[in-house]
Amino acid sequence: DEKELLEDEKLLLELKLDEQLLDENEELEDENELLDDEKLLLEL
Repeated sequence: DEKELLEDEKLLLELKLDEQLLDENEELEDENELLDDEKLLLEL
């Protein structure tokens, strides 16, 4: 019924959001690693 459909959609949206957040998180971590590498180079 209608309510179940809405619940499903909500779940899908939440999953999508989670995925986006994970992706963004990974990107940030990569950037962080790059910065760390640069910092190390500068300290040499």
